[in-house]
Amino acid sequence: GSSLTKKLAAEGHHIIAVDLKAFKNSFHLKISSYIFDLAKTAEITGLCETILKEHGPIDILINNAGIAHIKGFLEEGLERFNLAMKINFEAAVVLSYFWLPHLEKNGGMLVNIASIAGLVAPACMSSYTSSKFALVGFSRCLQGELAARSSQASVLLVSPGFVETPIMKIGQKDGLPDILKYITTSPDSCALEIIAAIHKKKKFITPGISGKAMAMINTVAPGLFNFINITMVKKLLLSDGDKK
Repeated sequence: GSSLTKKLAAEGHHIIAVDLKAFKNSFHLKISSYIFDLAKTAEITGLCETILKEHGPIDILINNAGIAHIKGFLEEGLERFNLAMKINFEAAVVLSYFWLPHLEKNGGMLVNIASIAGLVAPACMSSYTSSKFALVGFSRCLQGELAARSSQASVLLVSPGFVETPIMKIGQKDGLPDILKYITTSPDSCALEIIAAIHKKKKFITPGISGKAMAMINTVAPGLFNFINITMVKKLLLSDGDKK
């Protein structure tokens, strides 16, 4: 999110950033920052009304907020599961519902940042995977609806592989195994692919080598993917036992 914000702002876009913390704008770019908890889905519409009043309609909506819990389903618990669904999926739905009419009027674009975990199902990430599968399905439904009525608005679905961001916590407690750092994509590289796709008005991209590889393996050799999946889960469980 940070890389995407900086690079789009550097292109001359006025960025309206919504996050739990104010965006650190050390480069004096045109960024308006709003501190807000997207888990409070009932209050999102009020935030959008404030933004519309203060800045007018937007041209691009990027749903990028997300959290991940690297835990087994029973260990994670329902409270944390539901929190991930709220932030990763429900918030995107409410934001899209508010802004889509404006995007249709000005030929804008909705960009939903899903994940390769929305196309394949890595274990020990049940809430994250469920939320991303939901976001993928939601995005594809909207693409069909907009195409059916010849709308000027468009939807870009982004399903990256492993990106080296804090959400993955690679090598940390409650994070992904340290070995995965060798197949991660840098945030800057991922951001550049997304921006290029926005300019070209693409419908779907899978940034990064790991995402492309996982999608291909799951398609042509699902048995192999299942073996890799189970092996990684065993490593996670063993690592978690060591940490205890």
